[in-house]
Amino acid sequence: MADDRTAAGSSETAGIGRRFVCPMYDTLLLLAVLFLGSALFTSVAGAADSLAARIALQALLLVLTGAYFVWCWTRSGQTLPMQAWHLRIVDTDSGRPPGLRQALKRYLLAIPGTLLAGISFLWGLVDRDRLFLHDRLAGTRIVKTDPDRRTTAAPPARSSPPRSG
Repeated sequence: MADDRTAAGSSETAGIGRRFVCPMYDTLLLLAVLFLGSALFTSVAGAADSLAARIALQALLLVLTGAYFVWCWTRSGQTLPMQAWHLRIVDTDSGRPPGLRQALKRYLLAIPGTLLAGISFLWGLVDRDRLFLHDRLAGTRIVKTDPDRRTTAAPPARSSPPRSG
């Protein structure tokens, strides 16, 4: 769940360096998901020898990738690496995690921008607000989160057992 400052839209946009490095960590985590998806595909359909099988496998991997990102972004605005790097994707207007349509739009816009020499990410170097192109077009931005704020806190430890009456 978004913290109060993010929900109010007052969190500051995360630095460009942090936003460039975090996707590299997402890629490492995503490799495991895609490996399992590929293994499941080949165990059911056999080797992807034909053009049709290769296209089907690539479509499956694209859908799995999208499901991973869209689910994370709509649930909390963060993937696991984003949590570690204290980053969150929010709607530019509301400051809350994007809805399903907006997260899907962000994902679909990031694909061509990534495949075209990373132009969507490089756009962040020249954008007046330092937004990636897919964020600019989807109406999202990546903000810093407060590393000290916890959404769930453990109860304080007792120093001595409770006294009985």
